[in-house]
This record gives sequence, C-alpha cells and structure tokens, in this order.
Amino acid sequence: MNLQDIIRLSAYCVKIAKKTDVAKEFRQRARSLFETLVYQGLTYTLAYCGGKALENCIFSICKELREGFDKLSKASFTSDLEEQVTTEVASKIEHIKCDDRSYGLYGASLIFIITTILRNIKFEEKLDKWIYEYSIQNKIIQRIAYEAAKWLKFFAEAKIPT
Repeated sequence: MNLQDIIRLSAYCVKIAKKTDVAKEFRQRARSLFETLVYQGLTYTLAYCGGKALENCIFSICKELREGFDKLSKASFTSDLEEQVTTEVASKIEHIKCDDRSYGLYGASLIFIITTILRNIKFEEKLDKWIYEYSIQNKIIQRIAYEAAKWLKFFAEAKIPT
C-alpha cells in the first residue's frame, strides 16, 4: 500500500466532487461516512451507500472516475489537462441517474481508490460481491479503505466550502 497514491487518488476524487452539483453533500458524506467506516467497517459503509444511491449509480460513477484517471495517466500531466478532465468527469457524473448522487460518489470513490491501489482486484459491478468477497475478510482492503476515507474527509473539508 502506497500512502502517496491513496492521497493522490483521494485528491482527484474530491476535485471532481467539488465540480458537481452535490459538492456540499459529498463533503457531508465524507465527514459522516468516515466515522461509519471506522466504527462499522467497509462492508456496512458500502451497503449503506448502495442503499442510498443504488448499486448501478455507484458503479457508473466509478467507471467515470476510472476513465478520467486513465486519461490523465496516459497523457503527460499538465494542470490544464487535469482541469479539463476533472470538469468533463464531473459533468458526466451529474447526468448519472441516482437516488442520492452524493452517496454514490462517495461509495464510488472508495471502490475506485481500492481497485486502483490493488490492481489484482478485478473491477466488479456487483455490490454484493464487494461485500462478500472483498471487504469482509481482507485486512489490506480494510486498511486502504480507512486511509482513503480519512483523506477524502481531509480534502473535502479543506477544498469544498460549506
């Protein structure tokens, strides 16, 4: 686990969240769901996000996060490109149908960070697979989720106004 990568990925997710119509709500989710993750675990947190946002919302957002990040990774990095890509991804996320997009964006951010750090985990679009196979017994995933949630909270509090 590389903490620098978790911090970089968390900052990327918050930059996108800040540009969406649910930025303030995402900030609230980052604050409250960090505590949920610490006390209840990743399994409960993902199930809760899925219950609020819908499973397909989480994974649709996760795909957009992944595609944007892949664009940035393949190109030579510039701040102009980052601005363009994060704005584009935020716009696409705003058009995804969700019951509560802020929960979807938070759950997607956690899954995106975990799958990017642990490249050996196949990206699955089934919340129950995440809950049963990945998050319950895997201590490495739990640790990455904790660090990701912590940094999502820090960046959301620092970059998204109330």
